[in-house]
Amino acid sequence: MPFLWPVEVNFYEAEAYCRWFGSNARIMSESEFELISERFGPEKEPFLLDSYNLNLKFCSPSDVNLFSKNVIHDIYGNVFQWLNTEFYPLPGFSTQYLYPQFSYPYFDKDHYMLKGGSWASTGASASKYYRLWFRKHFFQHAGFRICI
Repeated sequence: MPFLWPVEVNFYEAEAYCRWFGSNARIMSESEFELISERFGPEKEPFLLDSYNLNLKFCSPSDVNLFSKNVIHDIYGNVFQWLNTEFYPLPGFSTQYLYPQFSYPYFDKDHYMLKGGSWASTGASASKYYRLWFRKHFFQHAGFRICI
């Protein structure tokens, strides 16, 4: 494994690493992701820029320093970030009549949030507004950030 590349893990592995790390380490929440994204993220939509590992640019993760311009590396692209936030509806949510089962059935304690897009993300799935969810045991080109 290249040293400066992100590690792709499922949620359970991320949790286990935080327990091993100690010092009250935990996986970042959705609101914490939003805070660092606002402070260190791009002004434009990430998927419209060429300064992230998105849209199959390298067809794999890449060195986290490759596009670094901030203290926070890879806010978008490279790997999705597991968030310690259950998937829930935003205020004003309603189902879309053409595809009512897209997200509604997954608002539960079994599905957790992913944000930021990955090397395999194309189009708006790397938008700062895109919210992805999966069950904790899935591998989805995802890593995590530690909060202490």
